[in-house]
Amino acid sequence: MTKAFTQKKLVLSLALLIVAALGATAAKAAAFDGPYLQGTVGVAKGETRLRDFNPDTTVSDQSGKGTLALGYSRSFGSINVSGSAFTMIGRISSGTISGDDFSGPWKDDFNLRRIWGLSIEPGIYLAPRTLAYTKVSYVRARGSNSYDYDRANDIGSASHNHNGVGLGFGLRQGYGANTDLVFEVQQTQFSSAQYWEDARESYRPSVLTIGLGVAVRF
Repeated sequence: MTKAFTQKKLVLSLALLIVAALGATAAKAAAFDGPYLQGTVGVAKGETRLRDFNPDTTVSDQSGKGTLALGYSRSFGSINVSGSAFTMIGRISSGTISGDDFSGPWKDDFNLRRIWGLSIEPGIYLAPRTLAYTKVSYVRARGSNSYDYDRANDIGSASHNHNGVGLGFGLRQGYGANTDLVFEVQQTQFSSAQYWEDARESYRPSVLTIGLGVAVRF
């Protein structure tokens, strides 16, 4: 996983999908209409931009991640529009920084938890049972910073809520009568926040998720 997965490249990928779709024969709407429950598993790359941290830097980490979503889909000819509410299961590590100074070794860990969001997902049919869509989301998460300064016996943590905007794309392929296979990519950039009242340092997390999963329509 590298920084090549930026929002600009997500937009470019989406544009290529739309161009390909418009060049194809318009397809009849597939049976994606109605409510659905979706689960995906994959990888998440969490990142935290540190400012006024001495020195300013960016840290990141990567881990497995699962996402659950409940949504509703409606087709209009070759166009489809969905809306969903989703949550990421568990905690995402968004980086660690460590060092050694006059007081001894120290370490700061950064995490995101209680991640949930609301998405709007307009898409276009590439074939009767193949849908390409963009994903625009409002996302909220609880960020935390835990520190451990060993020799000083100084351990503590603080947290703060972050609001964010997610941008991504996905592919949905009909598999069974009420089952679809799903591939999704989403990059979410959160707001910056200060966790400590007595320190100027600010933290701005982001997270990139890539997942494969199944949607069940009912």
